Amino acid sequence: MKKFILTSLIALFSIGITAQVTTNISVQPANPTNLSPIMILTDMYFPSGGCGEHTQFFTFSGNTIYASALHCLGPLTFICNYTDTFSIGTLAPGNYSFIFNLNSGAGIIPCSPGIVPGPTDTLNFVVSTATAISDYTSQQPKLTYNSTLKTLQLSGFDQIRSGKLSMYSSEGKLMLIEKPASGTSQIVLSGLQAGLYVAKLEWDGNVIHKKIIVE
Repeated sequence: MKKFILTSLIALFSIGITAQVTTNISVQPANPTNLSPIMILTDMYFPSGGCGEHTQFFTFSGNTIYASALHCLGPLTFICNYTDTFSIGTLAPGNYSFIFNLNSGAGIIPCSPGIVPGPTDTLNFVVSTATAISDYTSQQPKLTYNSTLKTLQLSGFDQIRSGKLSMYSSEGKLMLIEKPASGTSQIVLSGLQAGLYVAKLEWDGNVIHKKIIVE
């Protein structure tokens, strides 16, 4: 009996160690105003591959945004990293809280979450009042994929001192790292096999994610 209890405790402890984890939550733009379309990115880690199939939603309660995601894990043995994007839109000036609950289940959509609720994490951010009308989208670097040339066009780097572009496969494997120069750059992706990839562009403390299908 004691051996059975000990085995059960070890199994539960192991599940807790390898459960899904939210590794980072960020808001884009980093300093939003009431004129900025806001996106919130949640970076996640899962103990098994095939974590892309998922459902997600968010709702408001005053200045609190409650969000959740349920990822359906596949049987593959490799670790899976994934980023969910929540397009919040524009918000009135004020202090906001983004409360995110992450769950995982087995099988295809609609899968059922596990018995134990997943972790909950909170991001607090401030939306300020714009002092002047500005074109936010023109200030933000852009990623444009050219499927004919198999190149990724990076524009809007004129006032950026340094940046890094990382390409991840749909399984979360890092495939490519480039450090684009100031101005406009082209990153050649011809060495990548056909499939779905996520481009992660980092600059001056900001991050952009873009899904790309290489044919």
